Amino acid sequence: MIYGATGFTGRLIAAQAVTAGLRPILAGRNPKAVQALSRSLELPWRAFDLGDEKAPHSLADIDLVLNCAGPFSHTAPHLGQLCVRSKTHYVDIGGELQGLEALQALHQQAQSSQVALVGAAGLAVLPTDCMTRMLLPGLPDASRLTVAIQYSDHPEASLLGSILRALLGMKHGIMVGPGSVATALESLRNRPVLRQDSHLCQVPWASRLLQRPIFRHGPALGVIFPWGDVICAAHSHGIPNVEAYLAVHRWELMAMKCLNLVQPLLRPKILEWLLQRAARHQYAVHFHEGARSTFWIRLENTTGKGVQGRMTHTPSSALAGYDLTVYGSLAVVKHMLEKEIPGGFTTGAGVTGSDIWRSIPGLQWHGEEPAHRL
Repeated sequence: MIYGATGFTGRLIAAQAVTAGLRPILAGRNPKAVQALSRSLELPWRAFDLGDEKAPHSLADIDLVLNCAGPFSHTAPHLGQLCVRSKTHYVDIGGELQGLEALQALHQQAQSSQVALVGAAGLAVLPTDCMTRMLLPGLPDASRLTVAIQYSDHPEASLLGSILRALLGMKHGIMVGPGSVATALESLRNRPVLRQDSHLCQVPWASRLLQRPIFRHGPALGVIFPWGDVICAAHSHGIPNVEAYLAVHRWELMAMKCLNLVQPLLRPKILEWLLQRAARHQYAVHFHEGARSTFWIRLENTTGKGVQGRMTHTPSSALAGYDLTVYGSLAVVKHMLEKEIPGGFTTGAGVTGSDIWRSIPGLQWHGEEPAHRL
């Protein structure tokens, strides 16, 4: 089952699933929208709200649910709990801290029920999780992980700018669907989080920067950002110190600093209004043709010895730049349908192993780099 199939990413995944020979049940909250999509793809469908009394019955005969309905801080806790109760494996494409924390909290219940709860099977966490698994054998005593992500190396690319343009209904920028915009808006309500000595710590926006330049083109300033590696790396590998960064332009850095002042004003009604605007412009933003995303990590032990490496991804226009999430999540799903998976919380790469990156067109591993102190 694909839940959230009528959303921007859900539609792309559903169409690619059919191309790959799968016949998922399409599901979501809106019966008319789900039925219309099911007719176009010739697939069965169901409509239910996660808070509905009928929701558990809708999953009773389902082996696996792929959750594409964001924000995952809202849907992952509810759907994860429903899957544990119905003994249905769960996968999502999110990387939000709150969603991953909710799945992690269900770890023991999921183990007892032999249900796999798989988070972070899409963009952002999947490539960095793969690299962590590939580099960790070379530094098994790593105590610190640093992650940095550049969404696009185009000189005009701007994640924050693209989100603002999506809200205003304008074109150009990085491809951002309404679910991504909603997720970003949800993140603005909280401060960035890092892991320090095994504890999660909130810090002000733009309070930490990467001191050494990582990216050569496009937005290059690395600013602290709440990526899901803060949860996943500690759970999967026991790494006690994790920091994650986003590459931004200088004007975006200044905007993030201002966010510390504006944040208290982001009341639920204001956020809801912004989310409604995002939903009205779900196909308004286009990505830069030929631009690449870059994912970089560094592992370091207590003596200062480190290993580091990077991946780049060149998206295609066929999937509107969402190739990594579409192909990555479906690779995880196919693996889980073909093999017996132990119960409990894990990540996409935790299920398939680090070689999952090879199944994603346009994703390239550049190997281990000379390690320099940050």
